[in-house]
Amino acid sequence: MKYFLILMLGSLFLFSCGKKRMIKVSAINPATGEGYAYLPFKVTSSKSVFMETQYKTEYEGELDENGQAAFELRQKNSRSYSIATSTPNDDGSLPCYINDASMSFSKPGTNYNFQFEYAPCAYLKLKIENVNCEGAGDNFKLYFEGKQVPGDEFQDGTLMSEHDGCVSLESDNFLEYPMGERYYKWEVTRSGTTETFHDTIYLEENEQRVYEILY
Repeated sequence: MKYFLILMLGSLFLFSCGKKRMIKVSAINPATGEGYAYLPFKVTSSKSVFMETQYKTEYEGELDENGQAAFELRQKNSRSYSIATSTPNDDGSLPCYINDASMSFSKPGTNYNFQFEYAPCAYLKLKIENVNCEGAGDNFKLYFEGKQVPGDEFQDGTLMSEHDGCVSLESDNFLEYPMGERYYKWEVTRSGTTETFHDTIYLEENEQRVYEILY
């Protein structure tokens, strides 16, 4: 009986204290692959008590110069955990792309590796001009073929624009997209012959780009 009580008390102690887990966290710009240095991060835990959720800060730290950190955390079976970093914009505004604002974890006995991704905004508008016009039978189709960083409404293969004749137009406003590579295809039909072109453009952080397609 004595040994049974000792074993039971030891089990309760381990359950209440939890076990240490290794946590790794990083924050990168997916367009450049570079880490965001010195971002603050925080681990928060929660549990339900009498139909009320109680929260507790378990760990606070700062990423290193490479945008990474590793630390041990004592994790309890009775609590759920989440980790979040601050966003990298100095003015507090949100980036154009965030893969997850907060990531949760709760499975005991597991080490965790969390990677946050933030991409700043860039600004783009189109200018399309038929500089070799042969008449009303000319046809132009512009397709969006993909992007390096997710975060805008266009799906791969979307027909963005189609025009006939001697076209010369420019978008009224700059549209906001995550920085990084964007892939386009356009088709030009003249005198019954269709030619296909492909292009990749790279939008820098905060860049305002007028993308000209002269055909």
